[in-house]
Amino acid sequence: MNRRTFVCGTGLAATASLAGCLDRDSTEHNSNGSDDSGSNATAPDFSVPGSIDVLEVPTTMTVRDDAEFSLEVRHGGEKDHETAITVTLGTEEQTVRVPVTSGETERVSVTVPGTYDTVETGGISLGDNEWTVSSATIEDESHGTVTVQDAPVEWYQPDNEKICPVCNMLTEMYEPWAAQGTHPDGTRIEFCSIGCAVAYWNDPDSYESERGYDGKHEDTVEHELVTIWAPDFTDVDPDPADGSSAAHPGWGEYIDMREGYFVLDSRTFQKFTTPMPGGSPPCFADYDDALAYVEGKLEILPDDVDMDDVSEGDIVTLEKLDNAAKLFRSDYQQL
Repeated sequence: MNRRTFVCGTGLAATASLAGCLDRDSTEHNSNGSDDSGSNATAPDFSVPGSIDVLEVPTTMTVRDDAEFSLEVRHGGEKDHETAITVTLGTEEQTVRVPVTSGETERVSVTVPGTYDTVETGGISLGDNEWTVSSATIEDESHGTVTVQDAPVEWYQPDNEKICPVCNMLTEMYEPWAAQGTHPDGTRIEFCSIGCAVAYWNDPDSYESERGYDGKHEDTVEHELVTIWAPDFTDVDPDPADGSSAAHPGWGEYIDMREGYFVLDSRTFQKFTTPMPGGSPPCFADYDDALAYVEGKLEILPDDVDMDDVSEGDIVTLEKLDNAAKLFRSDYQQL
């Protein structure tokens, strides 16, 4: 058995597109056994006995995580030849020519870096994506499903700078308070602050692109959001000594607010350095941290901060954000 390892850098489109990663730069062999390194070599149009087995493939993966696939090509024909293997995932298709030796089995491990690009452009989607592996010369085909799970993504990917659809500020100016949302089709929208994200969540129709504030990416179709991604307030310096926007670990540490907690503190702009006069609700992954915040016991809070205006009743989940926008962005709400 021959064993090879390949790494494909084409992104999440290749999640099931194993063949698209197979040794494009290596010397290929044609049907008469001679070397042919040209990229335009054509696979022979005939059938040979054998199989292509997908030995290992993830049933689920997360946007921006790597996935490893194992593929075994078994050639039972009498002559060495070159075959074209095609793998499709969703509407994405990858084809590559692979040299196969008579009587040999080729084991291939493929590590696929997951990126956001292909989800954004629609080749695959969040949720279930069907995949197929087939060959031009070996009469065998495999099918399956990969479920792509949501995750926060890097700012400005895949487009350039974005303008907050609620207030017209650049979305990356205040990362410790910034947020992003996921639409049902997997596309994203970016906000300069959590307060703006909450306003959009409550009433997306009020912030359509005719206002000139468009934080949506180019191929976004839906305006509804399935979740908000936001920084955990426990990671933020709420009172930076230089008065600037505080540091935060970044988008990779953002909370899926379907599993987190908002504190409806409408006076954060008076207590901390926030990007908007309306402030933003602090977010927490753990309820105990949210409770410590409203009780003034959270370790990172400045000693002189006054929490008398918030209580445990101000801790809410994403589903309980009704009318919360009026606390933070009433000046920007369309009437």
